[in-house]
Amino acid sequence: MENKQRSKLDSYDRIKKFNNDNATVLSTLPIFPPDTISDYDHEKAIFDEAYQSISTALGVQANTTGITGDQADAVKSAMAAIIIKYALIASIKANRKGNASLAAALDHPVTYITRATKQEAIKYASTMCKAMSDNRYDANTNPTGILNNITSQNITDMSNAITAYQNIQAQPIATIQITKAIATDVLPSFIITADEAINNMYDILFSNFNDDPINGTLVNLFSAAMHVIPTGTHRTGIAATVTAIVPPATEATPIAGVTMYISELNKSAISDANGLINLQGIKAGTYNAVFSAANMITKTVSITVIKGHIIEVNVVLQHA
Repeated sequence: MENKQRSKLDSYDRIKKFNNDNATVLSTLPIFPPDTISDYDHEKAIFDEAYQSISTALGVQANTTGITGDQADAVKSAMAAIIIKYALIASIKANRKGNASLAAALDHPVTYITRATKQEAIKYASTMCKAMSDNRYDANTNPTGILNNITSQNITDMSNAITAYQNIQAQPIATIQITKAIATDVLPSFIITADEAINNMYDILFSNFNDDPINGTLVNLFSAAMHVIPTGTHRTGIAATVTAIVPPATEATPIAGVTMYISELNKSAISDANGLINLQGIKAGTYNAVFSAANMITKTVSITVIKGHIIEVNVVLQHA
């Protein structure tokens, strides 16, 4: 098993611990009819299954080569996760722009694809990807498009995921015995699935708890847990992305010149043209980071820094 994969598994162990430690709070996340479990619980189930598959692959003396049903399902889940991830934010944008039919066509849970048959899953994913592509804003090729939060790279990533699933369906399933060392070859597909589920869990936590005065720290704790520590690297710090809606604009954009000041450390850093702030070489602990800029309402964010991690936070400022 590669060192990079070991680092991933270390992160997955922390995610498992986070879910166990915060099970009571996580159980309060909303359930939307006609589902019977919350979106977070659904993503957690996908992650847990991928985690178990990884553990099984590492723990057996023999495994299966070729394309197995589990591998096909993992690629299918990865396809579904990335399609729904972008479809949901596109649906929100479509609603804001008054296109209810497009919003409805894109507003689906991950199970819309994962529970479909093979050909239906490809059809659903392809249809949603095309809808986003056709309505994506591009100043040169599609200036009337309303989805200005979907990029050409997003479309490419979704298309690649669909192609990967189409290709894997065409491959035969072979069952032969291999050694434990070669068994780790099946890990990448499970890792893709686990990573997508983790990203979706983070998005759900952020949307529900980011401004919650009681449970807001869960977002930072999860971010710390999901961060992968490369072997041999021991960086500790904060990476913040700052955005704001600056009139007459109606959409949040990165903002330069924002100062992040941490009084406990007497350290500060300023955002660049992309709204990025990097502050490294700090001690582990929980700090109150104050973000301020001219014509902006100052905002204080509690950030928990863990040794060996670069903690990523998203900060949205309001115009004064």
